Amino acid sequence: MSINAKYSVDRYDPSSGSAVLNHNYPSSSPSVITYVQLDHVLENITPTMTQVGSWLNVIGTVRKSRKRSRRKSGNSTHPEVTVDAIMVWEAKDLKLDDYEKAVEARKACNSTG
Repeated sequence: MSINAKYSVDRYDPSSGSAVLNHNYPSSSPSVITYVQLDHVLENITPTMTQVGSWLNVIGTVRKSRKRSRRKSGNSTHPEVTVDAIMVWEAKDLKLDDYEKAVEARKACNSTG
């Protein structure tokens, strides 16, 4: 399965060539923690792309996560996914509200069709 989504950088580990990304949406559910393996796209990664809080577009392949313990925040458990990135670029001029509305509209179309 492939994924194309926007997430913000939570942390970056240059020794493993991976980043942890998340987007707390919808706010009523626990955020999905996404581990992105960047080793195939490192030549395109700039220092600003790995700064905490940077928003990225990621296209890649979802694979089974290694057995990881799920992080807990209060009483909720955060689901986790691992993505092998094949394309990554900065989400410049991101209008987060518009993006979230588009996600909701797509969900509505898929649930009725």
